[in-house]
Amino acid sequence: DDASQADPFIERMAATGTTGITGSDSWLDTREDFLALDEIFGSFVSAFGVFVLVCAAVVVAGSTATRIVARRREIGLLGAIGCTPREIAGSLLVENVLVGVVASMTGWALAGFAVPSLQIGIGATLGPQDPTWSFWSLAVPVVLVAVVLSVATLVPAVRAAQRPVTDVLRDVPPGGASWINRRMARLPRHLSLL
Repeated sequence: DDASQADPFIERMAATGTTGITGSDSWLDTREDFLALDEIFGSFVSAFGVFVLVCAAVVVAGSTATRIVARRREIGLLGAIGCTPREIAGSLLVENVLVGVVASMTGWALAGFAVPSLQIGIGATLGPQDPTWSFWSLAVPVVLVAVVLSVATLVPAVRAAQRPVTDVLRDVPPGGASWINRRMARLPRHLSLL
């Protein structure tokens, strides 16, 4: 019951001089031996989880920014009816963050049911576990997703909302060709195909 008494108990038993006992380990040592492989595997899985979260953040940011750019005509129409750039960016931000928070909470709830079936190693010997949820396993993804979505939404939304409405509503965005395209245009036709 008291982990601090495990080693003193072993010392008392060793001091009794019982024949046949040449060495002993407390349950703390035995537990460490059993859990060593699981701790190594757990560290690997945690590192992989962080990598997956970073990849997911990049994908979410890219798809959100692309969605905002694709909605430039809608943003132009909102500007045409009198919405300020702050109102346009704010409405897009609220929309995207709400979608992200709902998605995070749904993933958190589903993961709570899925995690017990993924027990391996020493965890599998303990038998089936009940679904578990913790506040931090919800808070970290929600905050991360909210921050990523805020940045990925505000940067293109503010740019699009500040452009003149006539430019945004045009079928072809204004502006010159890129540096590479200008250089390629100077090449003979058959070389520019390269």
